[in-house]
Amino acid sequence: AFVFPWLLSRRFVVVGRSLHPGQRRCWTIMESVWKGKLKVIAEGHLEVHNAKLGLDENGVEQWCEWAIAAIQEFCPDDVYISVLDFSENKIGDRGVRRILQLLLDLCADVGQMKLSGTGLTVDASDLLAHWLKRPFVKRPLLELKLDNTWINAEGAKILLKTATAATMNGRRMYPTLATTEEGRTTQYPLLIDFNRTNFCGRDIVSEAERELDHNRDEHGPLFCSMAGGKCT
Repeated sequence: AFVFPWLLSRRFVVVGRSLHPGQRRCWTIMESVWKGKLKVIAEGHLEVHNAKLGLDENGVEQWCEWAIAAIQEFCPDDVYISVLDFSENKIGDRGVRRILQLLLDLCADVGQMKLSGTGLTVDASDLLAHWLKRPFVKRPLLELKLDNTWINAEGAKILLKTATAATMNGRRMYPTLATTEEGRTTQYPLLIDFNRTNFCGRDIVSEAERELDHNRDEHGPLFCSMAGGKCT
């Protein structure tokens, strides 16, 4: 199993054990809310809409303990989460670490990951970069929203450099080749949104684009939207 090394020695409390009646009622309410935010699109295909739930670090850990069984119930084998939205919650780097570990435990790929309006710092960039270059990727990430966080220029550079070097099935991951519903093969970039973060990263994006020149075709494989518009 591919796990983050800093979690190997950690034990997580299974929520729901030895609860008094008041706690059980609270747990039942939370579980009901979480079920309503988990949308089954098709077999093995889910969306998670957890924006603005007031989740803090402990709340995310509780959700992850609940979610691993809930998601496996719908997707016992191949798991694809086309939308994973935890934006506008009170979570920071520890919460994102736990979410990413859940994804690794489920061997889940994600299409859009939305972490806008959270307390993420440069440490979260390291965590996300580690997850981006995980082995055995079947469907790569296409959108990562990190606007209105505390990720600085250093964190942006970590993510952009990781994206330029990421591989899948022996080739560069971005731009991703995929077949449309009409049967045409097209290219999809990775969109990383740093809009409204506390830095101006146009030079960083330009540097990343230069590194991508050797594996780009007609489309720029990586876009980064900034406060003044989109940089390509």
